[in-house]
Amino acid sequence: MATKGGSRAWSDLPVPPGELLEEELDARGMTQHELALRAGRPVQVISAIVRGRKQITPDTALDLERVLGTPAHLWVNLEADYQLTKARLRKRQVLAGQEREWGQGPPQSRNCYGSLLKARLEPPLYASAATSSPPSVTALAPSRRSASFSAPPKVKSGFLHPTTSRASASILPPGSA
Repeated sequence: MATKGGSRAWSDLPVPPGELLEEELDARGMTQHELALRAGRPVQVISAIVRGRKQITPDTALDLERVLGTPAHLWVNLEADYQLTKARLRKRQVLAGQEREWGQGPPQSRNCYGSLLKARLEPPLYASAATSSPPSVTALAPSRRSASFSAPPKVKSGFLHPTTSRASASILPPGSA
């Protein structure tokens, strides 16, 4: 399956360049040991490249170019594409895990005590369909005749008892003092 990313489609299957190297060796009837001797590389390095456990470095690509005649940039580009495809697949798995963890949206923020913070999704109080600007200061100020405004309750001389931590003050209703 190919995935479209930007202006270029890329394969979902990472193919290590060592597989292509192995096919090239089979086509030429050459063994890994013979390639290692001709390239001046340890047999273990060639074997690890073929198994996909070791990357093809630019120096190794130059040696492969000298021995096989295949351009070095081809080996370097195959290695780069392989690493990039693996990185894309890892990133896709991470994002899929986050989507499963998050559900429908991003994780909710928490405050320093571990409690969830409320998201500010609701519009400000002054937002209305008619205007998007805040109302004037006089529109927000309470009127003097407002019935909802009442004086705070009066406290008759009170104190806290030192041993019981109870308030001994009595609260009187407004207007009786």
